[in-house]
Amino acid sequence: MVADDEHHLYSFTERGAPVGALRLFGGDLPEEPAARKAAKPDLECLAALPGGRLLALGSGSRPQRTRGALVDVAAERVQPVDCAELYAALGRELAELNLEGAAVRGEQLVLLQRGNGPSGVNAVIELALAGVLDGVAAGRLGGDLLRAVRPLEVGVLPGGQRLDFTDASPHGDKILFTAAAESSPDTYLDGPCAGSAIGILGQRVEALWQVAGAAKLEGVHAAGRRVWVVADGDVRGQPAPLYAGELP
Repeated sequence: MVADDEHHLYSFTERGAPVGALRLFGGDLPEEPAARKAAKPDLECLAALPGGRLLALGSGSRPQRTRGALVDVAAERVQPVDCAELYAALGRELAELNLEGAAVRGEQLVLLQRGNGPSGVNAVIELALAGVLDGVAAGRLGGDLLRAVRPLEVGVLPGGQRLDFTDASPHGDKILFTAAAESSPDTYLDGPCAGSAIGILGQRVEALWQVAGAAKLEGVHAAGRRVWVVADGDVRGQPAPLYAGELP
């Protein structure tokens, strides 16, 4: 797992016991909450790439949130990835860039745009996977990788609150995603969460299941019908709940 206000990749057992941490970026973040929020890399995406590697990406919602890191898990080797050019290209397509999910699907790396800004636009972003692999090897992702940006309505909770993408995981030839209904005024500030859902994305949203409770689900991993999700309470020092279950 990655956390939006940390510089490390964290490993846990399936039951949530901590295993270790691998530093992705140098330096230490401030302890004071407002200063930490302003300086954090906002790592919101973690995608499994071919060859047992992981790609962590910032949300791009602020200039300091355009960094990424390529992780060779077995060798515990980290390479920084500059995503500023890619994010600049995405910013020309989306009014309030806020990437919150990434997953490989076929010959594409799919990024999910969370529409919790004023425009309320969720989107599916498709990048050429072969180009992404070449780019991360060189330490840079450029705008030429962009193949499509497709706005998409995720769905609503029974009370009418709009759901916005929060994470993605490969699921066969589709993508399993989480979404949350958070009342935030923009992509920077947090707000109260009315609930979350898990869904399946093909060319459209093919299934959507509300999750009991009001936890803001921000991480998901699928293995067949087995699924793990983690919530973010937006309170540093408070343990994040990890849930496991079976898809219907």
